[in-house]
Amino acid sequence: MNSRRLVCSATKDLLVPVVLLPESFIERARGLLGVYSNDHPPMLFRDCSMIHMFGMRVPLDVIFLDRCDQVVEVIHGLRPWRVGWCWHGVHTLEMPAGFARRLGIIKGRRFDIC
Repeated sequence: MNSRRLVCSATKDLLVPVVLLPESFIERARGLLGVYSNDHPPMLFRDCSMIHMFGMRVPLDVIFLDRCDQVVEVIHGLRPWRVGWCWHGVHTLEMPAGFARRLGIIKGRRFDIC
């Protein structure tokens, strides 16, 4: 599994030093299953506009991005056994619940993922 950094495009501020990028089918299928606390790095799923929380134990903040890595939707605290999707989303960023608010992630914000 590769990792990247999440940087604000406008200010060039480093928001998250480690974002995991699952590549294989197994890595993508497993995702954050087995995570029992909100002490984990965010995970970015490329080419994914729908996620499920089946089998998850902790809520997550879910951020949907377009092709240019601009935020098109934010779901705060999506609870286990729920589904989240966005018709305009192309990529999905999952992070610990409350993290998106602390970072000031809002609709329209653009990121560099490098």
